[in-house]
Amino acid sequence: MKDDPLTNLNYEYEELGIMLSDNPLRYKKDLLDKFKVVSIADITSSIGYINIAGIVSTIKVIKSKKNNTSMAFMKVFDEDGEIEVIVFAKVYERVFSLLEKNNILLINGRYDQKEDKDSFIANEIKLLEE
Repeated sequence: MKDDPLTNLNYEYEELGIMLSDNPLRYKKDLLDKFKVVSIADITSSIGYINIAGIVSTIKVIKSKKNNTSMAFMKVFDEDGEIEVIVFAKVYERVFSLLEKNNILLINGRYDQKEDKDSFIANEIKLLEE
């Protein structure tokens, strides 16, 4: 069985809540700078649409009650934190094939906080290295 570093890092993150040994985004610094990516830990002070980059750790696809279309809730993490990303139906239709565990995504959207719960509303999603 082949040893997958990203899977190992994901297990580490799931068990400890942090990545001690490494983080794949550390090797993507040039791309993060190019796309003006904001760290997940710093998005609470951001206003308007921003870019975040993260590794998908969980995905939950549901049918919306309003018009029975699919949408998704996913958790993504970077070197500094984790956040829930909400992918509404119109965006989901365009990007559903990218929403896979361990994919490294570039997500444009806006920070949202309701009832003391932080989330990020996705406007556009693509693979970081597309």
